[in-house]
Amino acid sequence: MWERKIKAIISIIFFAAATQGCTQLAVIADEELDRQRTERTVFSTSRFASLAVEANEQYDTFKNTVPTNIPTTGSAEFTGFGLLDVKRLSTDATGDQLIGLASLGADFAPGGTTISGAIGDIYWLSGAQLADLQAEIASGDTAAITARLGKVFENLDVNTQRSYQIVVPQFAGSDFTAELSGSVNLEDQSSAVTLAGTAQGNLRGPNAESLGMFGDVNQTLLITQDGESREGTLSVFAKQP
Repeated sequence: MWERKIKAIISIIFFAAATQGCTQLAVIADEELDRQRTERTVFSTSRFASLAVEANEQYDTFKNTVPTNIPTTGSAEFTGFGLLDVKRLSTDATGDQLIGLASLGADFAPGGTTISGAIGDIYWLSGAQLADLQAEIASGDTAAITARLGKVFENLDVNTQRSYQIVVPQFAGSDFTAELSGSVNLEDQSSAVTLAGTAQGNLRGPNAESLGMFGDVNQTLLITQDGESREGTLSVFAKQP
């Protein structure tokens, strides 16, 4: 009898230890997901807001690069932001805004320049007043941008296909056409926005220190949300360090 009781007690102890271990593993798993989520944020919201304002200001300040001043050798890295406005009707003042880190690389050659990169680490603002964020970036209101992005931090996209790809075939001069592709999902998979088509852009600054591009569905940009066509625009501004 005592042997049975001892075995029962041991079984209970092992069960309790296993249960506690599973709980601890679950906590560790949650902590690991949080850590990975944070690591996917290349910049904090405040640093990202500052970068967005700086890239926008520099692009507005510079003029198109004189073709003879564009490098013909070497490469350059550009960092800034991409802002995608998505709405059902062209007259809508509200919609979804997807803003993320634009990381682009340019290769300069005698025959022209090629550019490639992506817009990643997407913040998804649902039901946004589309003009508000645009105005905050234009006015340099980093505090307002930081607060706005902070509210949607939990919607930071962490899916495998979490970026929009940008490819610019070789071009001469300062003007170019960017080819766009990719789909970004909300983390809970409740919605997805796919981007395709092209956007027009240019290099700016004395020696191509800045770049920008703009796409509109009324021209050559294609936006779909959950399989349905949408109205909207894409703006990308980035600068060299």
